[in-house]
Amino acid sequence: MKMIVLFLIIYCSQHLLFGQIETDFEAIPLTSTEEFAAHPAFSSDGSQIVYSSESSGFEQLFVLDLGTKSTRQLTFDRANSRHPSWHPNGEQIIYDSDISGKSQLYALNIESATSHLLFNRNIEARNGQFNSLANLLIFTGKGSNEKKWNIYSYDFIYNNLNKISSHNKDCHFPKWSPEAAYISYHTSESNNQVNGHIIHWYGKPAFDPSSNNSYMSDISWSPNGYKIVFVTKKDGIYQLLISRRDGTEVQLLASSSNAIQHPDWSPDGRSIIFTLAESADKQKIWLLMLE
Repeated sequence: MKMIVLFLIIYCSQHLLFGQIETDFEAIPLTSTEEFAAHPAFSSDGSQIVYSSESSGFEQLFVLDLGTKSTRQLTFDRANSRHPSWHPNGEQIIYDSDISGKSQLYALNIESATSHLLFNRNIEARNGQFNSLANLLIFTGKGSNEKKWNIYSYDFIYNNLNKISSHNKDCHFPKWSPEAAYISYHTSESNNQVNGHIIHWYGKPAFDPSSNNSYMSDISWSPNGYKIVFVTKKDGIYQLLISRRDGTEVQLLASSSNAIQHPDWSPDGRSIIFTLAESADKQKIWLLMLE
């Protein structure tokens, strides 16, 4: 019996299996089992994580302090507040809300708990993220005559709205590369075909990271911009992977029969957060240590 216990301890220290996730790295859950936490994002100094979770029947925004392990609710609207990202100044959260009757982008001041509409155009908008200079915003948008979500940018200096992709399928979760030269995102169709894309900031294709993956979603960037982290799915198994930004030199981080989504690389490059679904109404944020 002692030999069996010792074997299990040694095995588990090298190959972790928690809540149906399999990984050779140290991985710990950050949120409770009782909530459905989604779309986590590191602050620029890596000390906090913003995410969305249901409260009082609506998705609301929360901030988790990684030092104190305390959580604070940021929004209390009778509407859904979703897909948060950090403003480069670290004092505001960018998010989309349907409080007006359609999805629009807002900025929330964390200290004053007040929010304002980022721009007012005849377009639905979600998944917003600023570049490092905070002058250019990317998001997925859909005009009144459009059937699919595409990638748009909004230039706050020139008050200029640009459509920078023209897919006949929906686009999701655009992310700036650290130097703001590239934008990653994925497209999806009803037949579950999911492809990753990396384009230049003005819309021209840059890399084809999906060339080696028939399913590639939720692309996020390493701090130096040379690598990406993303999710694939094959035969019902989700995998969390990293590779070069052209899709080569792939490394497996974790796998699960449950849905892995929304990875985000820490600013110091030492860890990655992601979500893991446990059921239809329960989903945790996990932290995976790369070092």
